[in-house]
Amino acid sequence: MKKVLYIAYFFPPVSGAGVQRSLKFSKYLQLYGWHPIIVTVKNSTYPLEDMSLLKDCMDNMEIVRVNSPLESIFRDGKAPKYLRPLLNYPDRHWGFALQAFLKARKYMKSVDAIITTSSPVSSHLAGYLLKTLYGVPWVADFRDPWTMNPFYKPYTRVHNWLDKKLEKAIIRKADFLIITTFDKEHHFVERPPDGKCLSIPNGYDEQDFININISRQKKGVFTIGYNGGLYDDVVTETFFKGFRQFINNYHLTPDHVKLSIYGYLRDPQVQEKWKDISEYVEFHGFIEHKASIQALYQTDVLLLLTRVGPHNSDYDNCIPGKTFEYLRSGQPILHVAQKECFVSNIIREFEQGVNAFQIEDVIEALNKLYTDWKAGQLINRVDPRILLFERRELTKQLADVLDHVTAYQHLGERKVTGEQV
Repeated sequence: MKKVLYIAYFFPPVSGAGVQRSLKFSKYLQLYGWHPIIVTVKNSTYPLEDMSLLKDCMDNMEIVRVNSPLESIFRDGKAPKYLRPLLNYPDRHWGFALQAFLKARKYMKSVDAIITTSSPVSSHLAGYLLKTLYGVPWVADFRDPWTMNPFYKPYTRVHNWLDKKLEKAIIRKADFLIITTFDKEHHFVERPPDGKCLSIPNGYDEQDFININISRQKKGVFTIGYNGGLYDDVVTETFFKGFRQFINNYHLTPDHVKLSIYGYLRDPQVQEKWKDISEYVEFHGFIEHKASIQALYQTDVLLLLTRVGPHNSDYDNCIPGKTFEYLRSGQPILHVAQKECFVSNIIREFEQGVNAFQIEDVIEALNKLYTDWKAGQLINRVDPRILLFERRELTKQLADVLDHVTAYQHLGERKVTGEQV
């Protein structure tokens, strides 16, 4: 079995959307002839933790954990403000990337390929150094864009210039690039050469749906469910204004309708958006991933919010990680976005919900869904096309990429501490 060194900051017990991708790839790569050696963080300051995810780590999976020096200082704002643009460059996780690089060197004689995944983008710098020094085939997985990210905000123009230089260097040095969307044109600062970039979107794991209690019985209260992180942004505001107006227009009480939020508040101030209608909102906080799958079936309609950032307005292909689990559940979806986007096309193509872009759209969509619910006419269906986004199928695509980049690797180009192997 071939070996691949996989540098991933976000890995269990750290939780969150980014964790699922690296975890599921690592879990299923062995089905396709690749044994992963994961290099991840030991002392993460990320606030979310889910110990249950460790059950997905195979018994023979080799996990190497390294420290991330000074990370807590950067996160807690202890570093002097005037030094942060320097100390946090290219991100506050650079200490992890450095330690991952140092640890990875001992494996270069035995591995056949390297995968780095961002964020954090500093992980790709570790891949760049390993590729340069040892010639091992390198696949860079951009879960999110870097300088073309809609929420990208460099400290200064100099940082912006340096970031673009580094991004171009990574694009050119990596043997292959992977993205999660279908828009190469607006994902990178420069378009990768044809045949060097592949979209492998996020997906869902069928095993996560085993032993889930699926009840389609009509409940006494029309329940809208939301899973994941909640941001204080224009899309969230659009939904809550529409939700509030829907309640008022139809004189509904908490005995008629409620919103159940399973997740965490990315911006604590977002609670102000439902302060005056708090009796209609149940905030359950962060729950384990398996429980979040069960929560999908404790609602009548699932709420999906697609954010659009202020930078790179042409980039409208952001796909929230929860999208495919929502689709797999078969539950109706209320999707709220600022404009037509890739997710709205998915919802329309799968015929599994309603898109809303303005407050009036939210009101109209909620009214229709509520009316259908009262009449027992809400449609619950799983489109068989969702199988295309099952994690095993997606991992096969990654394994094919690894097979491709290693097949064309000439032994004479491979370097181990300056010597050919």
